[in-house]
Amino acid sequence: MALLSIEEMELLAGKLEDKVDGYEHYISKVEWEVERLESRIKAFSDTKRTLNNRVSNLKKLLAIHMQANSFKFLRGVDSKAVLTTSKKVKVSAKATADMFLDYGDFMTILYRWDKKKLGAALKKGNEIAARIAEIKKSYGCKFAVNKGSAE
Repeated sequence: MALLSIEEMELLAGKLEDKVDGYEHYISKVEWEVERLESRIKAFSDTKRTLNNRVSNLKKLLAIHMQANSFKFLRGVDSKAVLTTSKKVKVSAKATADMFLDYGDFMTILYRWDKKKLGAALKKGNEIAARIAEIKKSYGCKFAVNKGSAE
């Protein structure tokens, strides 16, 4: 293999410098595109959260209206809104280790409230459970397409 002359080495070095600059330019463009996409992802996530909150709030508002006016359902042309209810155990006390002696039947080993056991006890009229918890009823709304309407 023959050695390169000084002129050939300078020419090769110039081409390599151009390659390095080209790679750097291309990598910079790709990194900029990644940053742009990340900001768009965040914007889309924020928009999704906003729209989900809007839907949830509108359903709650409709459910409050329906419950206040004793409507079990409202019929539209293409759909109907049905009032739904759900019950959850709401505990008024924070679970602590010293409460385990009195309320151990309703707690997990991590000193968290076992809401299933509390709910069952509350339904049976357990006075100990009633001191710290109650069953809260909440309303929601779901939609169904009316039979015979165009989907």
